[in-house]
Amino acid sequence: MLTGRPGVGKTTVVKKVARGLKERGVSVGGFYSEEVRDGRRLGFRLVDLRTGDVGVLAWVGLPGPRVGRYGVNLRDLERFARVLRESADSCQVVVVDEYGPMELKSPEFVTAFEYAMKKARAMLITVHYSLKDQFSDYIVVTEENRDSLVQFLVESILAEL
Repeated sequence: MLTGRPGVGKTTVVKKVARGLKERGVSVGGFYSEEVRDGRRLGFRLVDLRTGDVGVLAWVGLPGPRVGRYGVNLRDLERFARVLRESADSCQVVVVDEYGPMELKSPEFVTAFEYAMKKARAMLITVHYSLKDQFSDYIVVTEENRDSLVQFLVESILAEL
C-alpha cells in the first residue's frame, strides 16, 4: 500500500510499477485514476489497466454523492468495481489507485475491494492520505523516494508471486 500527499506522484509510481511487471510477463489488472485539468482541476477519470477503457470517477458539478466540489459518478465507479473483481479472478497482480473518500461512496466498490483483498495473489493499492490510518502497513510516497520505489515495488511484488 502506498499513501502520500496529493500530487506527490503516487499514480506515476503505480503506472511505472504496472509497466515494469507487464514487461516481465506478469498479468496486471485493476485501474489507476488521474486528474483532468483545464487550468484548474475539473475531475478524475479511471483507466482500466487491461483494456485502456476510461470512466469518469468524479467531476465538478456532476450530480451524485458529493466529495468536496465533486459529484461522484456511481455508474462508472460500479463498472470499475466489476473490473476489480474480474482482475482479482484472472490477474496475478491487482492495482487499485485509489482507495479514498470518492470510492467509498459506492457500497459495490467497497465490496469489490474487499473481495480483491481476499482473492488476489498480490495487490498494489494507493490509499488516500486521510484514510491511511485504517491500514497498518503502508509506504508514504515522497518526492525523495518516489523514483527508487518503482524498482523496490517491482522486485517485492515479483518475490510475492
